[in-house]
Amino acid sequence: MKIEVCPNGGKRIRIIFPISFIAFVIKFIPKFVFRYIPKDDHTVPNIEEINFNELSRAFYQLRKYKGLKLVEVKSRDGTKVTIQI
Repeated sequence: MKIEVCPNGGKRIRIIFPISFIAFVIKFIPKFVFRYIPKDDHTVPNIEEINFNELSRAFYQLRKYKGLKLVEVKSRDGTKVTIQI
């Protein structure tokens, strides 16, 4: 997955993450999230609703669509943001 930010008149920033790395990290998000969010926080029930194993599998399926642009945005000031598989 490529994330590219091109500020107007600035230096282009490009970040590349392998899909398998993202899918692997997603499986372990609950362990870290619940460690640092207080139990009385209102976001905990929303996070508990997410099936992180299924989300991880969905990211593995994205490998079939290499080159697909998920986000392509240009702001008024000329900054471009692109997220591509």
